[in-house]
Amino acid sequence: MKKGSRCSIGKFLMINGPVYMKGIDNSKIIIGDNCFFNHNCCIISMNSISIGNDCMFANNVTIIDHNHNVVNNKISKNDYITEPVTIGNNVWCGANVVILKGTKIGNNSIIAAGAVVNSNVPDNEIWGGVPAKKIKDINGGGNYDS
Repeated sequence: MKKGSRCSIGKFLMINGPVYMKGIDNSKIIIGDNCFFNHNCCIISMNSISIGNDCMFANNVTIIDHNHNVVNNKISKNDYITEPVTIGNNVWCGANVVILKGTKIGNNSIIAAGAVVNSNVPDNEIWGGVPAKKIKDINGGGNYDS
């Protein structure tokens, strides 16, 4: 955590293998209760990343709240665009999911393996693809096969 950044972790965090977390100048990372991260997950914040309770992240999930700015058709190395990322409660993200700046993932939602999330995901939905799109509603029960 760099200058002025904060990290808050709730009750019981399980990590299975290396996980990389970085808070850059005055950012915040909040992780709720009873969360699980599999190996090689990456969380990098320049703004705010908030994760609710009872979330599961498979291997290689990346959560990032910023992008390089493009000025006059040139990619800036030191200028960034940031927007908060919010992940609700009881969210499951499959392997190799990428969650980009400015996204909100609703409660009880599932993000399919390999998806790139760049827009808001409502509660109780399964999303997948690049970019991620709605696959179907979750109508209760424990079987989430699509």
